[in-house]
Amino acid sequence: MEPAPRLAEAVGLRPENLWLKRDDLTGLAAGGNKIRKLEWTVGAAVADGVDTLITTGAPQSNHARLTAAAAARLGLDVVLVFPGARSAPEGNLLLDDLLGADVVWAGEGSLDAVAAEAADRCRARGRRPSIIPFGGSNAVGAHGYRIAAQEIVDDRPDVDHVVCALGSGGTMAGLVAGLGADRVLGVHTGAVYDPRVQVAGLLADMGEVIDPAALRIRSDQVGDGYEVLTPGWSHARHGSTVRGARPRPDLHRPCPRRTRRGGARWLDRSR
Repeated sequence: MEPAPRLAEAVGLRPENLWLKRDDLTGLAAGGNKIRKLEWTVGAAVADGVDTLITTGAPQSNHARLTAAAAARLGLDVVLVFPGARSAPEGNLLLDDLLGADVVWAGEGSLDAVAAEAADRCRARGRRPSIIPFGGSNAVGAHGYRIAAQEIVDDRPDVDHVVCALGSGGTMAGLVAGLGADRVLGVHTGAVYDPRVQVAGLLADMGEVIDPAALRIRSDQVGDGYEVLTPGWSHARHGSTVRGARPRPDLHRPCPRRTRRGGARWLDRSR
């Protein structure tokens, strides 16, 4: 946990009342929240004796990049399934290549179906594959954020609100499982069709039955879709929504599609 006193004061909070959970500092291949999920999903796969990890996502998926990094660290093969056609190796795609990932382009086909076909091809060659779900979000992966919720309470027992970006849903599901629905606000990024159903389903798989209507979810930062950045993201990036909150080199540099959407929503509510 890291305090953000200047930003807190800029949006009208007391300097001690805004903290960041720095899961970007988890260490593996530039870090990120997906590491907490992969600790459990990949751990389960290794316990089952697999030698190949397969997962799906968008071409610039942080989850895919970190799955490739985890595979490289553990000496496993990795197959990443992306929509559309081959594109230039830049950003996470370049890192995927450097990490030794085999990238399969699904065109207009179903990512899940193409991933299943990739697993069948691996088995035909005598390999033992495991399909890691989109975003690492299942009951096993979301458990990582139930643990994170306890860490937050241990560090800040008086915490009132935890704001997170809501992509594939596992982060929010784990936080709600650990903190309760009333203390967690998820900011929908457009990665799934119905975020309430997604998060409630993950919670049910974790043994937590919660009415989807009870989940605190905002959808006003989706804009034109997951891959399209919103005006609020630009404000959050440049600090133009609040005086004195412009990012500095020593501050957290968030993911534009996820964390900055959440930050834009929070800044808007704080003005």
